[in-house]
Amino acid sequence: MGGHVPPAVAIEQFRPASSRRPAIVTVVVLVAVALTVWLGFRATHQDPPIPSAAPSPTVPAASGHAANQNSDSIPFVNQYDNAQGVWTIDRVTWSGPSVVLTMTITVSQGSQVLGFFAFTNADTSQAYEAQPSGRADDLVGRVVRAGQEITGTVTFAMPDAESTVFLVDSSGRQVTALLIPA
Repeated sequence: MGGHVPPAVAIEQFRPASSRRPAIVTVVVLVAVALTVWLGFRATHQDPPIPSAAPSPTVPAASGHAANQNSDSIPFVNQYDNAQGVWTIDRVTWSGPSVVLTMTITVSQGSQVLGFFAFTNADTSQAYEAQPSGRADDLVGRVVRAGQEITGTVTFAMPDAESTVFLVDSSGRQVTALLIPA
């Protein structure tokens, strides 16, 4: 039993080597989750759209609540749905806290699902979606195909104020806009 003494052993020698892998995986997962949440938020809460084409001027209402217009029209190109045509607001009628727009939509290519929203020009923080009216000529949700023209009404529950109305694609993205008088 002689003279050889084994070296002292410390418990730390048996601890597994530290790895940065869990920290890297955690960072990657957190970044992926944050990116997914951000993209989801952007898809459902888009900023108020900016018209892509300059809206045509409207004829001011002479009587205050109904305006017969000289067909305020704008051509549109809906790149998302591959549709194009002409959108016309023929008449604007304000009645209490709502406005009824008589419109004509002509589609020359593709098909356009009819969807609309509006902002008052004085306060763009509140968007107003078109309300289904139950009328036979209600345009909300209708589809117009190439070679067709449709005329009908769209109703918004909104204050009587100069406003901008937007035609949207099938995903609710702005295609073009027209002004309406108070």
